Amino acid sequence: MVRKVRLKQDEAEKGAVAKKQRSPDELIRTVEVEDVETMTDSELEALIDSATGWDMTAKSQAKKVKEAKELLLAHAKANSWKTRVGATGACKIGPSSKTTILATAFVRVLKKLGKIDLVDDLLSVKLGEAKKYVGEVPLEPISEVDTEEYGTVSLKALK
Repeated sequence: MVRKVRLKQDEAEKGAVAKKQRSPDELIRTVEVEDVETMTDSELEALIDSATGWDMTAKSQAKKVKEAKELLLAHAKANSWKTRVGATGACKIGPSSKTTILATAFVRVLKKLGKIDLVDDLLSVKLGEAKKYVGEVPLEPISEVDTEEYGTVSLKALK
């Protein structure tokens, strides 16, 4: 009886050794969303740890890039240049445009064109701004909330 137990343990250990743990990079390359059940708990934990690290690095880099771009833009304005080259990169300054249309003017155009039925498809409301002006209560009956239980991922480093 002891021998059978030991043989079963040996077989279980061989099975564990046969299935090599995949790295987070390998998981990203090879596992499809439909096949997530194939991930082991240890692979999942490693993926969480790696994703958290990558997220922190990306946020840090994004902040540096934003600050660098602000400095480059300010320097370009102050010194009237549009293109500069470094040793390994190039910077090109271009125009930035923002176009806005007042909702009432747009509705008038839709009415004139006989396409007023498109207003709901084409206009959206900045809900946060609307709540500031009219409050939340008047907007509740006309608001449509679409909540997905598994809709977002938040990654935080453990202290």
